This record gives sequence, structure tokens and C-alpha cells, in this order.
Amino acid sequence: MSYTALLPLKAKKELSDAFLWYEDKQKGLGERFANEVFTKLAEIENYPDRYVVKIKNLREVRVAVFPYLLIYRINHSTNQVIVVSIFHVKRNPLRKTR
Repeated sequence: MSYTALLPLKAKKELSDAFLWYEDKQKGLGERFANEVFTKLAEIENYPDRYVVKIKNLREVRVAVFPYLLIYRINHSTNQVIVVSIFHVKRNPLRKTR
């Protein structure tokens, strides 16, 4: 059964900030970043349990090509995947789940 990915405000802001940063560096790069994120989200929607639990109830998966992790949790009762963070791997790892 397929799940639906939800991006709360924090995750949307992280996605937007990264998109704008990459787009500022090179035209079209922000779009490429967003496409990689949405490709990974589609994979997670189809196979939410594929990735192991890392911290508490949270799972993480690396975005292809870019140094970002998608950190998410699964709500099996509502068939939803909630993206907690779109996290740059060079940030302080203690801030992953905040």
C-alpha cells in the first residue's frame, strides 16, 4: 500500500532554502536538487519501511548527488510519511531531530 508524504512547515522551509541556495550558485541546480528530493520522497512513499530506524522513531535516507538527508517517521495508522527534516550532512548532527 502506498503512503503519502507530508512536509511540515520546517521541512518546507529547509527545502526552499536549499533550493534557493543551489539556484543562486547555478541556474537549474536548485531544480535538480528539488527533483532528487521528490524522487526520494516517491521511493519512500512506496517503500516507507525500507530504511532503518536511526534515532527514536526516525528513519533517514541520503538524497542522491546532494549532501542532504531526508529524516522521516511513519504513521502506519494514517498511511503517512512525515518528513521531519531535510538535513544538510555538514550541520551539527545533534540538530537533526530538532
